Amino acid sequence: MDITQLKQLLSSLPKSTDTLLPVKEYLISLQTTSDKSNEFPNALGKCADASRDEDWRVPIGDSGILEFVANVLDEETGRGEEARVEVQIQALRLCGNACAEKDVNRARMASRENGLRSLVQAITNDKLLKFGIPVLYNICLDYEDTQKQAIKDGAGRALFTLFKRGDVLDDGDESILGVALVEHLMMITEFLVQHDEFKDSLDPSSISVLLKLALSPNLTELEIYAYLLHIINSLLSHESFQTHLITTSTVESLLDILEDSYTRFSDDEEEAETARKMLTQLRKSLIISLSDVSSNKHFTEKYPLDSSPLLRKLHAWLCLSSTSTLSGGEPIPNYLLQEALQTSACIMLGNVATSDEACLSLVKFYEIHIVLIRIIGQKDKDYGTVFSAVGMLRNLALPPDNKVIVGKPEYGIWQALEARWLHGIEGRVEKQVPYAVSGLGRLLVKGCKENAVQLLENAASQLDRWEEEEKKTVTRLSILLELYAKSDEIPTKTEIARTVCELLRCVAGWKRQNATTPTTVDKGTGLSIEDVQERIFDSKGTFKNHEMIPQVVGAMISQDKWLAIRSEGIFSLGLLAAGLGGSGGGGAAQGEEIEKGGARLVWSEKREWWPIVSGEEEADIGGMLIWEVAEEGEGDKKEAKRMKKKVALEGKDFANALVLVAELRRRLDGELETQEKEQLDGLMRRFTSMGSQQGVRLVT
Repeated sequence: MDITQLKQLLSSLPKSTDTLLPVKEYLISLQTTSDKSNEFPNALGKCADASRDEDWRVPIGDSGILEFVANVLDEETGRGEEARVEVQIQALRLCGNACAEKDVNRARMASRENGLRSLVQAITNDKLLKFGIPVLYNICLDYEDTQKQAIKDGAGRALFTLFKRGDVLDDGDESILGVALVEHLMMITEFLVQHDEFKDSLDPSSISVLLKLALSPNLTELEIYAYLLHIINSLLSHESFQTHLITTSTVESLLDILEDSYTRFSDDEEEAETARKMLTQLRKSLIISLSDVSSNKHFTEKYPLDSSPLLRKLHAWLCLSSTSTLSGGEPIPNYLLQEALQTSACIMLGNVATSDEACLSLVKFYEIHIVLIRIIGQKDKDYGTVFSAVGMLRNLALPPDNKVIVGKPEYGIWQALEARWLHGIEGRVEKQVPYAVSGLGRLLVKGCKENAVQLLENAASQLDRWEEEEKKTVTRLSILLELYAKSDEIPTKTEIARTVCELLRCVAGWKRQNATTPTTVDKGTGLSIEDVQERIFDSKGTFKNHEMIPQVVGAMISQDKWLAIRSEGIFSLGLLAAGLGGSGGGGAAQGEEIEKGGARLVWSEKREWWPIVSGEEEADIGGMLIWEVAEEGEGDKKEAKRMKKKVALEGKDFANALVLVAELRRRLDGELETQEKEQLDGLMRRFTSMGSQQGVRLVT
């Protein structure tokens, strides 16, 4: 056989393994016969051309030609400087073409004794890399075994050898690759970076190489930029790369990349739908990476709160307005950048605020809560930025000393929360925001009398329809309870209910501390203890939605998912029934009458809690009945059956339920119907016969 006959055979039919067996023998003879060695590259080239035809690819593998040519590539690569470049090029072409979209041939390459070592080495050889890159791409595309074999054979080191070269992104004649090959190079890296083995194979300093590329002025192609940022974000999900950025003070480069992502590309590119979606997702991923880095245990060691320029930069980002300028003096190009920078600053500084010491410093010395409150209160703010600001403020509100400072009315926190609660009622925000701001309200109220009383202050704003419907006073609590009624989200409703419980606890504690002076006034609102009780019990129906309090707390008892929430609800209803810790008949007549309001409120909504506390509907006495679904049978024949699960009140829940019933019976003695008295008396007898004799008192 000669070249002409080879060409004719490769153009003939059928395209089968049998047709190619003589071709394999011809190639072997050319390789082993020295006087015909010059024909060998030409023959390989004809076979490589034929492998572009999809019908030839599987026969090339089945006939053994692919294995033979891969071995030839290994031999030539092993000769180093004496390798025949033309033979290597044609061998690469055949391997790449034969594996395109053919997993059976990819599997053959992955299972070879030498694996993909020669292919990987080809991308670091200037004479071969223009062929080696697309070949490695074809072989690794959508095939995990070849990806893992490439990693095993040193693909990570080879790829980053290229990335480190200063000319990899050069334009025009100075470029060693060109746009298409750089894009393929990035795509190969993106395949491989999905595997932990790839990340483990890299030196942590590799991340700095990619950051430098991402900031290169020569990087003008959006697709390449997108691949590069995706790789960066993927690596930064691993702690070793985060730690390298921190210990080498390179986190600033990541901040620069976020800024740069909003200014690098023209408005025309930004306006294209696919480009906009791509950039939006990349920016979100960058913010996640910044969050991961700032959560790293080494971050606060390298960037101390009192002296770090990076943290000062984040503080400056937090304070940005539409008229602000970036670090280079350029005005902010669009509001999206401002939102992204503020979101990042909230998240990163929030991760710094993980100790009481840091939280106290950020509030007392940096007054960062003032900026956060301003962000939360801005109506046109992106919900993601608001959510992040709320998250950071929640961290800051954990230390008791900070609660009072953050909750001071002059800083506007209550007006900001009002606005966000109203937005939630109107359905104008994402569901995460009502949940977050409700949780922030709970944390501010928890253990802080000053903030608890602020909930009962008259609201600065309200829904227009409320003014038209009825002339009731709208408090901040009114708005919060309306949000509870409008929300379909269980987490949001739970946070609001727990906020109400914290309010009751705080007022009860305040009352207990001033048992002999019920006229004690809260300095922030001017409300006395008696005023506060009257607003909570609302016996005259003066305040919007306050009658919902026992309904909201009762729902905590009737739910069966969280036992701790149920306990909180039983305790809080007990507080209400006891007039928020009233001392009973020993007090003044006016105080007794006010306290009765709590018992009346609880009794008016007995349908919420009575079945659970009383044990109605077949439940154990002092317990509740939960229906569960169980499956019986085998395979597809399983049948679902409803099963009863009885859960009895125990420990402090049992004791608090007894207090609830006893206080209702005692305080409402002159107002209950005979049948109602008998119900309560019977339940008390059953409770006391089953429970301990420790006395009737609430247990926290």
